[in-house]
Amino acid sequence: MTEQNYLEAFAYNLDYIMQDEGISQSELAKRSNIGKSTISKYLNAKQMPTMKAISNICYALDCEFEDIIPLTSSLVEI
Repeated sequence: MTEQNYLEAFAYNLDYIMQDEGISQSELAKRSNIGKSTISKYLNAKQMPTMKAISNICYALDCEFEDIIPLTSSLVEI
């Protein structure tokens, strides 16, 4: 998977969970202590979140890390 693939998968998963929970970008920004514009960048696959941001988002959405981050069982070649 390329970095762009990870960005797109993260954006898709984040959007899916937000819709499932009925949480808006503004509400997620407030709950996660992340700026609304940054949340927008994540949802549009324009910026990769930091580990702290991912942790805050998971806490805010009451989801597991694995629910939002695409994991692969194979090694990625560099």
